[in-house]
Amino acid sequence: RDSALREDEGQPANGRAISVGEGSAPILIFVDEAKRTIRQAMSSDPFFRTTGGVGVGSTVGELRQSHGRLCGDLGPTGIDVWAASLPGVVLGTTAYPPKMPRNGAGLKRDARAVPDSAQITTVAVFITPRPCAR
Repeated sequence: RDSALREDEGQPANGRAISVGEGSAPILIFVDEAKRTIRQAMSSDPFFRTTGGVGVGSTVGELRQSHGRLCGDLGPTGIDVWAASLPGVVLGTTAYPPKMPRNGAGLKRDARAVPDSAQITTVAVFITPRPCAR
């Protein structure tokens, strides 16, 4: 069903509630209006997991253990992280730059400064994967 959930970076958001098993999991869908394509789908529902079993409620340490080295960047509510082994998947975390060494500088190269104890708050899939430079 349609639902206007929120807007992000000036883009109107088209929300969809989809049936997943016996319940439903809200997914926020961002559309490129010019191309009429989906550019991102995001959820904060713990149902969605990576192939390694990591999702909302997991820790960054569990993500590292399952998927290896992480890269990161500032996200809407904290630090977003991603692994080269999960192309197009970006996970929002509770890590916040002022609480990190050097305020989170250098994240795009390496997210080692993101503490293992940070929790994953969102799972997003982007049509264009973010690079994870070595």
